[in-house]
Amino acid sequence: MRVKAQPSYNAYNQTYNTINLDAVAAMQIWTASDFSTNENISGTSILSYNNARVHTLSLNGVKTVVNTAVRINQNTLAPRTILPPGSWLDTSTDFGTQNIYSGAQFFAKMPGVSATNYLPEIQLIIEVDCEFKQPGFQNRSSSFESAIVGATLSVIPDASSEDRRIYKVVAYTINDNGNNYRLVREDGVPGFLNYSEQEFWEVYYYRTSGSYFDNRQADYTGPIPRRPQDWQPT
Repeated sequence: MRVKAQPSYNAYNQTYNTINLDAVAAMQIWTASDFSTNENISGTSILSYNNARVHTLSLNGVKTVVNTAVRINQNTLAPRTILPPGSWLDTSTDFGTQNIYSGAQFFAKMPGVSATNYLPEIQLIIEVDCEFKQPGFQNRSSSFESAIVGATLSVIPDASSEDRRIYKVVAYTINDNGNNYRLVREDGVPGFLNYSEQEFWEVYYYRTSGSYFDNRQADYTGPIPRRPQDWQPT
């Protein structure tokens, strides 16, 4: 998690706009990484933390004041358990409302200033990185796998004839090498086609038969196939 701070315009009293900028120049931003979730309000006590850091703001820039790893607090357990930052979670189940990510404490201080008219506003930008190490194959995001079965591909197998041949998708499989589409002839005559994920996407995109039948024209009817990552048309 990262927190970035930038001076913002104070609409409380526009007359004090210049004074607000002067106050920003004297402001101190105190932060401390906090792995627990049992404190809600920061204050002057943060100054005595052994991991506290102090920052000053830039009048015309965005400055990072917090850069820390977050941890999960399992508040349903007794005592509360704080997991390491590299903990793996099963993404097939809900995170739950009692499991909370930790963060950081934040305290803005302007030494020598007590009048509220002079208090500036601060814009905070909070960034959180979330990484998925392994997909949950048992929890698919759509019904594509069931919808693709039964889709048809119409091709002209022979250049000397305009007769079309219909192939139907009978299987869509996911393996270590990628995704695979298997099609068989609809008329019952033995014959099948196998396409990789990229090959079948190009069959759909270019409306051709790809590596079969000399890449002749083909018409696909069915849900839009999955597009390979980083694929670009040629």
